[in-house]
Formats: sequence, C-alpha cells, structure tokens
Amino acid sequence: MREWVFKQTDKALATELAKECEIPDFTAFLLVSKGLCDPFEIDEFLSDELVLQDPFCFADMQKGIERVNFAIENNQKIAIFGDYDCDGITSTVLLYSVLKNLGASVSYRVPTRDEGYGISTSAVEELKQKGIELIITVDNGITAFEAIDLANSFGIDVVVTDHHLPGEKLPNAYAVIDPKRKDCPTEFKDYAGVGVALMFCSALGDIPLEDLIFSYGDLVAIGTIADVMPIISDNRGIVKHSLDLIKNSNRVGIKALILQAGLKKDNFSTSSVSFGIAPRINAAGRVLDPNIAIDLLLCEDEQEANNLAQKLCETNLTRQQLEKEILAKANEKLASDSSMINAPVIIVGDENWHGGVLGIVAAKLCETFSRPAIVFCFEDGMAHGSARSVDGASIYDIIADNPELVEAFGGHSSAAGVSIKLENFKKAVVNIENSAKKLYPEMPFNKVEITCKLNPKKVNINAVYAQKALMPFGEKNEQPIFAFCDMKIKDITELSGGKHLKLTVSRQGDETPLSVMKFFTTYNEFPYKIGDKVDIAVTLESNVFNGIERVSTIVKDIKPSEVDMKTALKQLRKYQNFKYFGENIETEISRQNVVDIYLRIRNLKRIKANEAELMFLLCESDFLRLRIVLDILFELEFIKFSYNGNYNIEYIENATKKDLTDSSVYNLFC
Repeated sequence: MREWVFKQTDKALATELAKECEIPDFTAFLLVSKGLCDPFEIDEFLSDELVLQDPFCFADMQKGIERVNFAIENNQKIAIFGDYDCDGITSTVLLYSVLKNLGASVSYRVPTRDEGYGISTSAVEELKQKGIELIITVDNGITAFEAIDLANSFGIDVVVTDHHLPGEKLPNAYAVIDPKRKDCPTEFKDYAGVGVALMFCSALGDIPLEDLIFSYGDLVAIGTIADVMPIISDNRGIVKHSLDLIKNSNRVGIKALILQAGLKKDNFSTSSVSFGIAPRINAAGRVLDPNIAIDLLLCEDEQEANNLAQKLCETNLTRQQLEKEILAKANEKLASDSSMINAPVIIVGDENWHGGVLGIVAAKLCETFSRPAIVFCFEDGMAHGSARSVDGASIYDIIADNPELVEAFGGHSSAAGVSIKLENFKKAVVNIENSAKKLYPEMPFNKVEITCKLNPKKVNINAVYAQKALMPFGEKNEQPIFAFCDMKIKDITELSGGKHLKLTVSRQGDETPLSVMKFFTTYNEFPYKIGDKVDIAVTLESNVFNGIERVSTIVKDIKPSEVDMKTALKQLRKYQNFKYFGENIETEISRQNVVDIYLRIRNLKRIKANEAELMFLLCESDFLRLRIVLDILFELEFIKFSYNGNYNIEYIENATKKDLTDSSVYNLFC
C-alpha cells in the first residue's frame, strides 16, 4: 500500500502562464504542478538550448586540472580508478577516451564485485608496481582515506572525482572534486559520477560542454539514468540532448546492445535505458566482470561488439535468476520472524547470497514493504550490505548514526552500501532500528504523487501531447500520474492469456465508459469485482495501432474509494511500532468485532490483499482493530495467516473450537 499525495496546483496561475508563454493550458498546468511558476523558468525548461554550469565552479577543479595537465605534459603514467556499476563504467570510458585523445599515458582499473567498492590499499599497491604516478578516481574516492594516504606515502598523487556524500572530513587527496562538498559553490549538486567526470573532462581539455556532449552524451546520459539521478537542471539538459545520441549512437557497442536487448527505436525513452541498457551494463559488474562492459563501450569492431553485447544479455539473465532466488529466500526469512517483518528497517542477510544483486533485492523489499531495506551477505567475518529507502527517509543518515559499528560506508539518502563485522552484526541491527525510530518516529511510506484528479471526458490524445514538453521523464521529473476517483467497475476482461486485465469503468452519474489497462495482474489476483467503486491512479500513453494513434490509460495503482488511506497508514505504523518496540496502542475490540471479521473470512475462504483491499473486503474501517483481530484468529488457529507485502489469509475448515479468552492477544485488548 502506497500513500497517495495530491499536488496542489494554482489553476489561475497556470492559465495566466499559458497565455504569457504561448503554450497549451494543460501543458502550463503540468509545469506549474512541478513548481515551475515563472515565465523565465518555463522558457528555460522548454528551451532546446543546453545551459550547464561552468565546470570551474567546482571546488578544487582548477587544482585537479593543473595536476593532470602536468602529468600529460611530462608523460607520467595515469590510472583511472572506476566503479563496477553502470555509472562508474561510463565514467571510466568517458575519462579514458578523453585522456587518450589528449595524448595522455593512461590506463584504467575497475574492481570486480568481490574486491569491493572503491579504491583500496591493495589496488594502490598494484598501481604502484605498474609505475603509476597519478590516480584519478571516478564515481568513488570520497571516503577512501586509507588508500589515498597510502598512495601519498608512495609519492602517487590522487585526484578524486566523485558525487557521493562526504563524511565530516575530506580525504587527503591532491584535489577532491565532488559537488556535495559543503564548500563546493556549484548551484546544482545532484550529478551522477559520470556527470562530474563530464565537467572534469570539459575543464581538462578546455572543450565546450556542448561539443563534449555531442561526442560522449550517450555515455553520460546512460550513467545518469542508471544511477537514478534527478532528471532536473543540468541532468535534464544532458539527458534531453543525449537520448537521440543513444538511439542513433555511432558507438558500435551501444548499437549492439540496443539490438541484442530488442529495444525499439521508435518511442525510445529514459525507460529504454533504465530497463533495457543499464541492467545489462550493470550485470557485468554485479555477477561477472565489469571489464566486459568497458570493452563493449570502447569496442570498434562490429562482430566483437555483438559478441560482447550477447554476453552481457546472458549475464543479465543470470543476474535475474540470482535476484529471484535471493528475493524468495529473503521473503522466507521475513515470514518466519514477525519481529523482522514489523521493524522500521527491513534487515535480512545470509552467507550464501551473491553480493552482486543485493541492491536490487533491497529495492524490491523496500517497494514491497514500504520501508527502508538493507540486504547483507556474510563472508570472511564481515556483513556486506546494500540499502535502499523510501522517499523522505535517509538511509544514509540512519546508518551514519552508528559510526562505531560500521567498518565501511557510503552512499546517498535513498541508497547506500555498508560493511559491518559479523561479531557486531546483531548489535548493529538493533542500533540501526533504534536510529530509524529516533530519526523517523513515523516512518514515511512509498508515495504515489498524483498530479490531479482527471475527468474521464478529458482523456484524449491532446492530453498525451501536452506531457511531451516535460520529457524526458525520470527521477524528480516523473511522468504525470492522474487519478480517476469514485469509478464503478463495469467489466473485467482478461488479455494475453490471462496475464493482464482490461477494466471498463465509469463515474457515478456519467455512464461514459473508460477502458484502463492493469498489466501483470491475473483475474484471480484482482481483489475487486464488477460493481465495486475504486480510485485509479493512471498514466496516459500514446498507442499506435493500424496506423491510428489512441490514448492508452495504464493503471499505476488502485484502491477502494471508501477506505480512509491516510488514517489506515497511520494505524499500520502504530501496529508495527507496537509489535517491534512494544509501544502502547489504544483500540477497542469487542467479541462481536472478532466474530464479524471471522464470519467474513469464512465466507471468502481465501484472501490475498494489501491493507486497503483487506479493509474493503472485510468491511472494516479501523485497520488497527482489524490487524489485531487477525492476530487473535491466527493465535486461536481459526485461520492460516502470512504476510509478504500482501496479507495471505485462509479460513481453516473444522477448526478446533476455542473460547476467545484462550487468546493472549484478545485478553490484552478486550
């Protein structure tokens, strides 16, 4: 269950801006809904002109450039040290290519997943043996204190280019170029590692950013989208000007990857990168060797590129299988431990889990349970974890609140990596949960941000066209989501052999039918029936069939119209804090409440539903009361019950008769 948040948009202002900026009314409304309320801002947002910050605004940029130029002029050996994810790989390829073109004696080094994230002391020792005199990090280095101190002792200078959050102090590098430095004057801070590398390359070769993007924008956009950076300001300009460069790339490796991934060039978007290109590049570093992806992006031979692209696609299938297996085992662990399932941070780990897919599994657990999640693998006396978080809760701050138990750590508010000694793991889990409770007494939920409620009669192709001015979509510039409220389900049709559903709905008092698509949901999984009244969150897409362009309305979320979601969510968090921290809760439960809910379950036999759907199906307006009654019925063995993001309930036929007072939960609340 996700929280629906409706934007408050000044319609009168949107009407004024539509006239002043000479744009369609609905486009103006969408722009104002995103906080663009000034004609100058709107003109800049809609402009095709690329406007980026001056690279020399970055702290230490001049110093870093001077050191690299000295190395080039004196033929010193330079090593680029990258990261094994898509951002780090594209950063490495970009900087390596530019330095090569500038005549530098340059090589690159990217660790495998087994070696761990970031530049290490062993990597520094290896580079010393190769006669390296200057190391440039990309997408890492901001917390590499020990490795950089060792490099200094060897007489090797280090220039750090990174975008991760620094700690209280900076490493003792020759130059530290990171927009998130507190003293960095850049106005925009949210570059990917490859975005920082782009700025560094522009300053290094005195190359206009427009020219650099024309040559390397495909790499920069792929890394930026893959690292889920906000598609606003400089990032939006880069991605907007580079999507066509990806689609029509002169880079044989990207061409081959698009072909092998089966991506369609018509309707190519940021989603094509997010779900088609980025996972395959990431797969190399996650489960095999990141150098395969680097070789692909640097490759100039078509046949070799096709072979490498095919290998990445196969590796991605392996990654998907590993992810599926670990996710299933993680859910098993959670289902067997009620304390874990109610904790403010979902924390789970195992010694047999592959470290390369922990972040993906953490993201799925975070989405499923609407709470931060950290997934660990245990090896060699250490617990190495990857974390993801919900909007409004910084997993970085939660982990950083426990420095005495953390051996290595870095990341952002929404994603982080952490290493903990196994001997400290249990204590660290307790401390992390307590830190989460302290920082976020009521943990936020994943959100569905609704642009506005929409009249079904206003759904037409012009509404789709009005959105195009806001593209490209991505993090912090999401595709508009609209809500149809109080819609009555008139028909439910199975499509594609039962894999998807088409719902026909209409608003009360207006019998005009509207068709909406609910993908990846079977008829049996769908908790509603014809005649039920629901609220539906949708996106509007363009769909061409037989040469005719139509609007396709895609369901993003659906909930019962009658349920008070805001209150239900608060009650859910109260229940979880009661179960995990033992916090007091006040609710009135009568014998009749228990009997009524039991009889409804007996009538339905089996239920699979989220919180809102469960309240709707069991005709209960108080989620806290409902949840405790389920505990009573489960304790008395009247029902089978499990929770995996959905509530799975099964009525037990011929259950042994027991009195309600046999339940400790009933006695606690009644």
